[in-house]
Amino acid sequence: MKKNKIFNAISIIIMSLLVIFGAIGTSIYSKRNTPSEKSKFNFYFDMSKWNYDEKNNVYYQLNIDYCEKSKLNENEKFDIYVPGEYLIGKKNNDGMYKCEINTKGQKAGYNVESAPMIISIEAEESIEQRTHKKYNYEEISDYINEGYIYIWPGMRGLKENQKAESDEEYSNSIIDGVTDLKALVRFCRFNQDIMPGNIEKIIAYGVNGGGTKSAILGAAGDCDLYSSKLLAIGAIMTNDEGKRISDSVNGTMCCSPINNIEIGKIADAWSIQQYLDSRDIENNEEKTELALQYANFVNKMKFKSEDGTLLYLDETKQGVYTSGTYANYMLTEIEKSINMFLRNTTFPYINSEKNITYNTAKEYVDTLNSDKKWIMYDEHTNSVKINSFRDLANFYKNNKKTIENRLNASEYNPYYYLSDKYNGKDSSFISRYWNICTMINEKYSNFLPEENLKLILQKSEDVRKVNYSCIWTKDYSNNEKNQIVFDNLKFWVKSCY
Repeated sequence: MKKNKIFNAISIIIMSLLVIFGAIGTSIYSKRNTPSEKSKFNFYFDMSKWNYDEKNNVYYQLNIDYCEKSKLNENEKFDIYVPGEYLIGKKNNDGMYKCEINTKGQKAGYNVESAPMIISIEAEESIEQRTHKKYNYEEISDYINEGYIYIWPGMRGLKENQKAESDEEYSNSIIDGVTDLKALVRFCRFNQDIMPGNIEKIIAYGVNGGGTKSAILGAAGDCDLYSSKLLAIGAIMTNDEGKRISDSVNGTMCCSPINNIEIGKIADAWSIQQYLDSRDIENNEEKTELALQYANFVNKMKFKSEDGTLLYLDETKQGVYTSGTYANYMLTEIEKSINMFLRNTTFPYINSEKNITYNTAKEYVDTLNSDKKWIMYDEHTNSVKINSFRDLANFYKNNKKTIENRLNASEYNPYYYLSDKYNGKDSSFISRYWNICTMINEKYSNFLPEENLKLILQKSEDVRKVNYSCIWTKDYSNNEKNQIVFDNLKFWVKSCY
């Protein structure tokens, strides 16, 4: 009898503890993952709300909320487009389709469980990106034909043509955009058992200003610096078991970022501006100071080339640290870029946008040397040689705009997370696969920050593969550039997955 009483007492205690801890667990989960009554945010992806393009066999949904504050902000939504082979749909009474996963369907060598999920980021650095108002197959056809799940994210930022009133507003607008992208990744990961596609093959694909955001997503996965910002917008923080949800991406492609990273201006001062004469003494002194800052930065970072050579800058009598293995390495990268253009271009070559015809490679190089000779061309090998950045600067003065450096926040600097020269090393999950595509002659960017990013990633033990393309784009049309970038994406994706 005593044993039964003791047993019953113990049982009551255990049950009481389970109720208490269950309530605590529910309370924590509710605080992080249960939407407020006001927002009515549903954390679960709705498979009964698909639209269907029967002609092109594409299922799609537009303007899907990915965080609790989505109801209050028109930007925090996303569109998703899926090859029809991956789903089996049944038409609802409202004209939409309720779909189930089709594990047998295949598209371009992928199935629904292996298809990469591409998050496309194209908005300029501080500018918002909105979801599509209506479906347009032409905008997504290339991705569908490759078998990808294509995701177009909305994100906060400044309005188009709006200028930031302060550096703080500029900085915050960019960080808000990255925060939103992280919230979207969390939504997709939370719904990985519902949504089509392989969440372990989720790729951040950024072009121009979006390339900088994709670099941050790749470098700052699960970083605590963003936790409070994610909580503030009601992002999904835990899964159904109460475990933390990751916002890391497996692959990162950043193409021709604009004003890339915090060193854009000092890199521009070292490689171009210090060689350009100015009658303004204060301006010359500023350029010299900025160039010196970049030289100190390079020597502090201790970059190494692919063969392990230490890349450094030497002090020189003329110019600011204009010689050394780092300078030689970067000049060689530019030479490779132009030589690739010459090898891959069939002459006569017509630039349709400028209505100019170049009959031979030599004629093309001669136009580059029209103001001042800075390229030495060898007709026998069809290759070029550049002697110095001083020679290069004269050409660039008419082809680049001076870079403004308005951002120094750690949250928005991939070096902070990747390099042991910064405090953020080992504070985040880093993308396993990287593809950096540099448009070396774009007016708004300096290629050096991207080269540096490549060098840092090549040393990282966390990174499995780094692909780098340095593309000379002076005389490519916009359509040609877009095709080059997309071809680069699809070949890289195939090599990784």
